[in-house]
Formats: sequence, C-alpha cells, structure tokens
Amino acid sequence: MAISWKSFDFFEVAQISLPDEETQQLFASNDVSSLCTGSDSLFLGSFTGWVSIIGKSWKVARRFQAHETGAITQLQQVEGTSLLVTVAEDGSSEPVLKVWALDKLVKKTNLPTCLSTVNISNGLRQFPISAFAATDDLTQIAVGFANGAVVVIRGDLIHDLGTKQRIVFESEEPVTGVQLATDDKITTLFVSTTSKILKLGLSKKGQGLPPKTVEDVGCAVGCMTFDRNTGDVVVAREDAIYTYHLDGRGPPKAYESPKSLVAMSQHYVALACPPASSNSKDPGAMRRRFGSSTTDAIFNASTFVVLEPDLRIIAHQETMISPVRRIFNVWGDLFTMTDEGKIFRYHEKSLQQRLEMLYQKNMYPLAVELAQNAGMDAQQQSLIYRKFGDHLYQKSDYDGAMLQYIRAIDTTEPSQVIRKFLDTQRIHNLIQYLEQLHEHMKATSDHTTLLLNCYAKLKDIDKLEKFIKSPGDLKFDLDTAITMCRQGGYYEQAAYLAKKHGEIDLVVDIVIEDSKDYSEALDFIWRQDPAVAYGCLDKYARVLIENCPEEATKLFVDYFTGKYKPRRTVMAVADSGTPSSVGFAAGAASAVQNLSNLLPLPYMNPAAIANSGTSGNADATVSDGPIVIDDEATAPKYTPPPPRAAFSSFIDHPDEFITFLEACLEDKQLDTSDQTDLYTTLFEMYLYKSTEKKGQQHREEWEAKAKKLIEGEHVPMESSNVLLLSHLSDFRDGTVLVKEQARLLFDIFRSYTSAKDTRGAMKALRKYGPEEPQLYPAALAYLTSDPKVLEEAGQDELAAVLAKIDKDGLMAPLQVIQTLVGQSSSGVATMGMIKPYLHDTISRERKEIAVNRNRIATLRTDTEKRRAELTDLGTKPAVFQATRLSSTEDNILSFEVESSIYKIMRPGAKAIAEHFSKSLTAFQASQDAFRVLCTAPHQGGLEPRRPAASIKKLIVLDSSYNPPTCAHAEMAKSAIKATGLQGTRLMLLLAVNNADKAPQPASFPQRLGMMEAFAYDLLDELRLWDGAEGEKKEEREEVKGDRLEIDLAVTTMPYFHDKSQAIVDSGFYPTETEQTFLAGFDTLIRVFNPKYYGSPDSLSEASSQPPIKAALGPLFRRARLRITTRPDNDWGSGEEQRRYVKELEGGRLAEIGGDTDWLARVDLVDGVGGAVSSSRARELVREGNVEELSGLVGERVRRWIDREGLYA
Repeated sequence: MAISWKSFDFFEVAQISLPDEETQQLFASNDVSSLCTGSDSLFLGSFTGWVSIIGKSWKVARRFQAHETGAITQLQQVEGTSLLVTVAEDGSSEPVLKVWALDKLVKKTNLPTCLSTVNISNGLRQFPISAFAATDDLTQIAVGFANGAVVVIRGDLIHDLGTKQRIVFESEEPVTGVQLATDDKITTLFVSTTSKILKLGLSKKGQGLPPKTVEDVGCAVGCMTFDRNTGDVVVAREDAIYTYHLDGRGPPKAYESPKSLVAMSQHYVALACPPASSNSKDPGAMRRRFGSSTTDAIFNASTFVVLEPDLRIIAHQETMISPVRRIFNVWGDLFTMTDEGKIFRYHEKSLQQRLEMLYQKNMYPLAVELAQNAGMDAQQQSLIYRKFGDHLYQKSDYDGAMLQYIRAIDTTEPSQVIRKFLDTQRIHNLIQYLEQLHEHMKATSDHTTLLLNCYAKLKDIDKLEKFIKSPGDLKFDLDTAITMCRQGGYYEQAAYLAKKHGEIDLVVDIVIEDSKDYSEALDFIWRQDPAVAYGCLDKYARVLIENCPEEATKLFVDYFTGKYKPRRTVMAVADSGTPSSVGFAAGAASAVQNLSNLLPLPYMNPAAIANSGTSGNADATVSDGPIVIDDEATAPKYTPPPPRAAFSSFIDHPDEFITFLEACLEDKQLDTSDQTDLYTTLFEMYLYKSTEKKGQQHREEWEAKAKKLIEGEHVPMESSNVLLLSHLSDFRDGTVLVKEQARLLFDIFRSYTSAKDTRGAMKALRKYGPEEPQLYPAALAYLTSDPKVLEEAGQDELAAVLAKIDKDGLMAPLQVIQTLVGQSSSGVATMGMIKPYLHDTISRERKEIAVNRNRIATLRTDTEKRRAELTDLGTKPAVFQATRLSSTEDNILSFEVESSIYKIMRPGAKAIAEHFSKSLTAFQASQDAFRVLCTAPHQGGLEPRRPAASIKKLIVLDSSYNPPTCAHAEMAKSAIKATGLQGTRLMLLLAVNNADKAPQPASFPQRLGMMEAFAYDLLDELRLWDGAEGEKKEEREEVKGDRLEIDLAVTTMPYFHDKSQAIVDSGFYPTETEQTFLAGFDTLIRVFNPKYYGSPDSLSEASSQPPIKAALGPLFRRARLRITTRPDNDWGSGEEQRRYVKELEGGRLAEIGGDTDWLARVDLVDGVGGAVSSSRARELVREGNVEELSGLVGERVRRWIDREGLYA
C-alpha cells in the first residue's frame, strides 16, 4: 500500500530582483544555453559561445568568449578549484571540450587560460549531446549522445598531457543521462536511456567493462542526477523517484507526476513537473527537446515540487505559469530559472519553524525523524519525545505516552511524569518508567521506594528479584532498597543486596534482627576476616550466645585465644527468582502484605493479599547450601582483644562463661593484667556456681574447683578480691587460704573463733601457733569464753594452752589470772582447772625472789666500796709515773687546720632575694615592657651597667629558668664561641608574663636569684672573671676575647617579636646592636605557629599584611634565631627537626603568610648529648635525689635550690 505524502511549506520563495541592466538582459534575452554552479559562483553559457560568471550580488563578475562558434551546451565547474569545463556544439562539426583555469589570466587579453581543448568524436554523423558527466579530477569524462552512444574521454586534461576517447556504450535509444560514481577501486558509469538504466565499470585505462542492465525502465532527459551526500544516482520517473548505488537499487519513493527536471538540494529532491498533457511519453517530446520549439504548452501550468523522500514530505509545491528551465543550488539556497528568464530563490525555513509546523498537525514521529536527519542533539530531541508523550497522554494512549516519556527521560523532570501515572490503573506504566529511571542512573531514594512499593502491590516477586540482582553497576540507592526490603519482609533479598555490596554488618543485622536465623548469622560471621568478625561479635555477642550457646562460645574461644580461622566455603545465595522452598514462598507472600501497606493503592484487594500467604516473618536465609569447614586453613595474623572485652557477653550464661574463661587461661602468652582478670572472674564464677541450690555435693564440687584455682602457683589474683568474693559466697576455705598466704594467721584463728568453730580453731592453733605465739593467749580467752567451747575442746586443750603460755612466757601470771577471772561470770574456768598452773607459777616466783635478794645484797656491798675509793681520790694525794713512747712508734697525732681563701664578696643570698623582689615589684608597677635589673659580675652592688658603644652583638638567652640547667649553659657557650667575645654581650631574659607557662613552682624572685647564680656559674666555666672565687685559672673552654658581661633582665612581653622591640625601645643597648635569640626546637615551632598572630586569611590593619608577616618581619630584620635541636620522643630526631625547617623553606611558611627569606636568619645547631630539661631537675628534687643534681645544674644553682627548699 502506497504511503501518502504530507505537504508542508518548508521554503520561503522570493523572486530575485536582478541589480543591473546587463544581468537583466542576460537572463531575459533567453540566451542562456547552459548553467552550472561551483566555488560560490554561478556560471552561464550562451548560444554564442560566451561564459558569464555571476557573483553573489547577481552581477556579472566576469565574461569571456570560450568558443568562437557553437552554443555552450555543457558546463561543469570543479568544486573547490578554479577549473571550468565547457562543451560547445554547432551541429556541423564535432563538439569541442575546453578546460579553463579561471585564476590564470593571459597577460595580453586578461582572459582565463585554456588548459586543454578536446574534440569529442561520435562517428561520422553528428548528433547532439544529451548527457555529460566528469570526475572531480577531470581524468574521466562521459558524454552521452542522442544517437545512443556514450563516449568516455580519459587523460590529464588539466596539464594537457593527452587524452584518449572510446565509445563504451551504444544503443538504439537516445542517451538521457550519464553519471560517474567513483570509489577506491573502480569508477562506475551509470547510463540511462529512454528504455533502461545500465551501469558499466571503467578501468583506470578508460576501457569499459560490459554494460549491465540495472533496470528495464529508463527516464527522460534531465531526469537523472547525482546525490553527492550519499553517492547515489537519483532518477525521476512519472511513478516514483528511484535511487541507484554501486550495489543495486534502493527503495523507490512513489510520487505520481510527469517530471522534466530533477536536482538534489542537500537531502531534498527538486522536481520540475510539466502539465500532464506534455509528459515524456509523447512521441514528439524528444524532437522538441532537441531543436524544435514548442509554443503549445507555454501557457499551460507546470508545477515545481521539493520533496523530502526519506520523510515522505512535500516540502514545497507551487504552480509555475512559466515552465522551469533550470534548477540549481548556490549560496546555500535552491534556485529555479523559468523560460521567461526569471529567477526564484527557495530558502529553507529554520528547523524550529519546520518542527512547529509538524507540532501543529501533531505529527510528532515525523518531527523526530526530521530532527534526527537534521542532526539535532539528543537533548533537543528529548523535547520532541516529551511533547509527543503529552499528546498521546491526552489521547489516553498511556502505553504509547510512556514509551515517549522514557525516550525523553534524560531531560524530563521525573516528578512531572510520575504524577501523571499515580492512578492505580496505570501502575504498570509507572513501574516501567521507574525501572528506566534506575537504568539511566537518575533514580533517587524516593523513586526506589516507590518502585519497590509498586512491586509489592502487584506481588511481582520475579521483577523484584530481577531488579535487585541486575548485573552491572548499582542503579539504585542501596540503603533505600535494603530498608524497603526489610520493611516489607523481603529479608533474603535485603541480605543479598547487603552481602553483594560488602555491607557485612548489615547482612548480620538482617539475618539476626529480621530473619532470626542465629545459626546462619553465626556461620556467616565465622567466614569473615578477623577485624570484620570482631565488629559483628561485639554487637551481637549476647544474642548469639543466647540462641547458639555452644557454637558461639566456641567462636569466642577461637577468636580471643588467637586461633580464629575464617571458614573458606562460600555461601551459595539462593536464587530467589525461582524459589524452591515453601518457606520462602510463605515469606514472600508475607513480604508483599507488609510492603503493600506502605503505599495504599485503591484497586488492590487487601483481602486477596491477606489470603495469598501466611503472615509473620519469612524464614529467610543468606545461604541454603551445605557448610564445609576447611580445618587446614591457615589462621590469619591478628591481635586478639583482651578477654575482658567479652565478659559482658556471657551475662546469664555462667556455664558458657566458665568454658570461655578456662580456654583463655590455657593461653600461655597472656598479659599479666589479662591473667588477673581471667583468674579473678573464673574464681567468681566457680563460687557463683557453688551457691546454686543444687545440693551439698554440687556445692562441694564447685568449691573444690575454686580452691584448686587459688592454690596454684603464681596465681595473679589480688588477695582483697579473693577475700571479698569468698566472703560474699561464704567460702571459708578461700578466706583461710588467702590469709595464710598473706601470713594473716591471727585473722585465720579469729575467723574460726568468730564462727564458734572450736575444732577449726584448735586445728589452726596447732598449725599456726609455733609461728604466731600470740594465738595461745587468744586461745585461752576463747576456751574460757563459753562452757560449750571448753567442753568441745576438752580440759586437756586448756591445760596444753596454759602450759605453752607458761613455758614461753607469753603472758604474765597476773594476765592469765585476769583473763580467767574476766570470764568467771560465765563459770567456765574452775579453781581445779588452774590449780596446777598456779602451783607451778608460785613456786617458780618464790625461787626467783630468793635469787634476786641475794643479788641485791652483793651489788649493795660493791657500791659502798666504790664510794669509798672516790672519797679517797678527792682527799688524798695520788702518785703518777710517767712513760715515754718509743721512737719507732707513731708520733702523737696533730690536728691540721684547713685554711681557705676568703672568697670575693658577693651580696648574700638573703640580700639578693630582697633586691630582686623589690626590683621586680618596681618593674611591674611601672609601664615598662623591658628592664635590665643587674649586670654580672657585680661591681659594688646589684646594679645594671650600660654596655659600651663597641657592643654590636647581643645574645639573648630567653627561658623560664625554672631552674637554669647545664643545657642552658651549653646553649650560651655555643653561641659565644660562634660569635666571639669581641663586641658581644649576653642577656639572661625572664618573661614575667609568659604566654604559655605559669610562674610556678618557683616564684619570679627565686628564679632571678637562680639566674644570678647561673651567671656566676657560667663565668666560672668560661674562666673570664677575675674574681673566680680563688680557683685556678685553667681554661676549660677556649674562648678568646674580652671579658664577658651578663645582663639579667625581665620583660612583660610574651613573644619574641614583642621582646625584641621592647629591647630596642628601652634604649639600653646601642641602636645598631644585632640580637640573637637562643631557643630550643620546641620554641621554633611556636614562633612559626600562626595561632599566636591571628588568622592567616586576615590582614594587619597597620600594614595590610598577614598577621604573621606583620609581626615577624621586623623581628628578622634586626634579630636572628639560634635554634638548638632537641631530639626526643616529642619532637622527633634531629634529622626530622631539620626536615621540618626544609618544609618551611619549601613553601609551608608561605602558606601561612610568612616569608621564606626569614629562614636565612635562623641558625639550626645540634644540641649537646645528654642535656637535661628543667622538668627533669625538678623531678629529681621531688624524689629526694638532690645529690643527683650535680652535673645537671651549676653548683651555685644547686646550692640556691637546696637553701631555698625549691621543688621539694
């Protein structure tokens, strides 16, 4: 069935108004015999042999006579070149072909140069040329004649190197058209006659292959043309438009109408259609074409048509009073020339205008094709699809509309479409759109939620499975999908998603919280790496032990003892697309019921949903395959967590807890703290089990285990814990054992007596009495405290106790009697019981009294004798005989008095402390930011001395001096060595308002006193002070130069840049003095820390610079920093500290607003090994090791600390 053509007016038509009389005359005179276009020009050939070149302004740009005789019947311009081919015929001689170079002018004539001339031979008789075609390189030219012959001219016409001609085709019908189609291998010549279409291949030598009939229907003259866009030959016949290519014929485009001319304009076919009465089947048509004139049809209406064959569109159609003689393309438009010499331009309307015409007629599919053919981008095409969808939606064609909305999905706001299909009758379309949103990665979490709800409403489990298990990249929000599956009861699907995307914790959560399949969860955890498994165990330990006590305990034991091995088998996730178990079907039905409640859709029958399956949770599992554990797997390396971390997991599960604790204790590599935890907790659990009301045998069994535990060697349990636990559980053996191990023997005995356990008390007395004699007096008191006690023990025990007390003298007799009498009210001890003891005691006492009396008499007599001798010495003379020491014996010892040099006087410590206290008070009361308090060595008093004008270098040792150490001294001596003494002065600077450190534990006056002592210690070491306290002047440190003076100064400024400015503002030192601040590496870190200056992004109001640059710029212009490296755990090695400075140079300093040129003023020197910080010195004093300060601080500083009692 023929497809009808749709008519539109895609072209704007305008008649060309020729600008001048010459051009008007050229077209009106009917002298145009041929026409061609190319290279942005229009070429006209005349009947008199002239060629006129028309420019875009429709004026004759050039005109020259190409042929002396004959009419120019063929013209062809080679596009992109200046070459023009002309063919002239006069009817009496052979046609003449010339090739012209339009850009090469002959100097004499100023006319184009004729490159070559060829006479076209067609036998003896001359026939008019009916068709002409040439290749772009002019190497092959085909000429068709009215007698049915086709001549091929081959050669180099451009360089006039000779040509060859050959008749390659002859027929009885006249040739109506020739076209050359060229590919890489061969040139194909298409020939049309009035009765057939043929093609033949031309070799490079110009020889033609045998012609092959393409179709047994020909065409009229002017009805064959070449489509340069496709490389096809286009033929117009009365019934249709045909296309031919190298491989055959294309599909025809039916269009019934007589046709006299055809031309291609881009993708359009332009046709000149004469009146029906003058069709090409008229026998006289050919005669009129070749020479005879016709006036019969001049006033008959002809038609000009522009077709878009691919779209079956008549893009333009109009009736022409004057027939169209020529159709040509130039300057981007289509033109026609009528027999009257009028020129009409056909300008294609814009694509948007053409689309609007189609929109008005609701021809959206045609609009899409038009847009695609025009090369419109996909985004703009989407707008057409959306319009098309809206049109179909209004016509209630929802399926078709959805198809168009999906095509426009990339440029359409999804909510606009979704709202149209929220009606329950259109849920299938909505699902289709939502699925495409996910496919195009444009879905949000809300879209995923809606899609899953739609699946639930339709109970379409297959689609849900397909959706979540779709291959490739994730096309939806994972968290949303999992959440919706869980809410709707799709636990297996939720677990599948979580597992597929590595959400291990979420898998465990789903299987435990939703599916309640604890054994499956435990098995899944057992397959994970140690780090992942521990996170799951920590979260669900109590649940797993509650439901799978044996397996969970085994997993805990393996993990916490370092023996954990992940199971190697991979769980086979069930293919939920083909559920194989009744349980899954029931779970799926329940899931549909739960999920459908989230989005009520009116057309769904709730009863039907309810009846489709049983309610309740689905028995979903992550895997259903058999579990095969590979025991040969190598245990991964990991650090087991401390066992205590698992204790809380075993609450209410004492048996499993005991199993865990006992297994952990078998590990011989436990830390002491872990062993203590395990032993103590296991002991507690043994006692807990013993308190269960399961009979005496049960109690004794567990108490025996507890006792055995604490009786072991090197059990790391605290006695207090054992005592407490034993007491709480009434476990006496534990109490006794601990007290025995702690040698608390008296407490053991007292515990028995408190419990009225006479047998145990006597047993303890016999066991511990020899080691603890004081137990016997206690036993005596206990035995006589109660008749029942004494009766249970027996009188023999009492007698034995009394005998031991008497034998060892543990109690005086009176104490024994008092002990017994104290219990007399109870009537326990009788006189008969203690009579033997009293008899023996009294007898022994009497004997001792008699012995003592005899001794007293003897001593009295001796005393009287001594008194008499003393009296004689005082009243009577005594004679002494002298003795002489031998010369060989030692001489009498003589006492040697040490002499010491009176030391040069300095103010006493008390005077120094008072001076600094008053000076500091006066300074703080003033407005000064800096002040020098004194200069060492002193010259008559603690007064500052201004430096001489020769001082050019000031070394500033800025510290908290709490206390000053040998490390400070080394920093100072190193700097002095580097600079030399010539023109150098040293300052000890104390900030009394430090930015980071509070004034404790030593007060500021005390620190100043230590600074003064430190100055003299330093001068002693340098041996530069004339009054070095009488010591020998050996040069310990080789420092040459003048005598050094040391200033003691204070400041309220916290930062180096403020201190430096305050020193300058004081005027104490010469203006040109260069300052050198000594500091440790930690201070360098603070100097370049931007927090002390403000935000790096802000600017200083005064200088419009970053705050750090405004502060440190002046500092580094007048001062240097001498930084001593400080290798330690806090600040890294010396190499790391130097690397930090390199990083500052590499741009880090510039990033915070600083200037890398500053680092040229920073000297980094190695610290002295073994240097000790002030905090270490304070620590030694606190520990009472004042003697160890020697070598850490100077001698005078040490004496000051000792005298003032600092840091103790």
